[in-house]
Amino acid sequence: MAVAVHDGDPLSRAGLIAYLQRQQAVTVLNGTQGGENPAVADVAIMLLDQVDTESARRLHNLVNDMKKKVVLVTGELDESQLELVLNAGLHSIVWRHQAATDRLVKVLRTTYQGESEVPSDLLARLLAQMGRMRRGERKEAGPGDGLTERESRVLQFVAKGLATKEIAAQLCFSERTVKGILHDLMVRMQLKNRAHAVAFAIRAGYI
Repeated sequence: MAVAVHDGDPLSRAGLIAYLQRQQAVTVLNGTQGGENPAVADVAIMLLDQVDTESARRLHNLVNDMKKKVVLVTGELDESQLELVLNAGLHSIVWRHQAATDRLVKVLRTTYQGESEVPSDLLARLLAQMGRMRRGERKEAGPGDGLTERESRVLQFVAKGLATKEIAAQLCFSERTVKGILHDLMVRMQLKNRAHAVAFAIRAGYI
């Protein structure tokens, strides 16, 4: 799995690159060796102290123009910053204090495989925010005709933070079936990732 690190102050970036270079499953493409091209990385890490409009624009460029799967490593996110990164198409989030731990490698691996990872405490805040919006707004119509029962059940487990394998076990589906349900849903509803799908489902009143 080829990884490139973007942004971050030089010291933090160097420390993160040094940690990743010690991981057997990871090849860092913007390390100290020559001939490495970050543009061909499988997963991009964006290391940010704080999310603002400019960093969200760079994130959007990585996801949409360079077609990268992006993991954000940051210290904190408030509701407005969370909205910025979700709208930019971010795939996964890791708190900065977890950046030099096995947690980061796990998130990189699942993101590379096409899944999303969001810290449970951040997901809880997202659900609370969407719940407030749901109570204050009318039910929205999506680009499709709504969710099927299977889609709603899968999203309920996604909202609880379960991984694909765990959802499959709960519903007696194969992992491939769960991935297919989520993929079809996100394409039909024009959603960018799992967190975006959960937010949409809650806001629209489907779960």
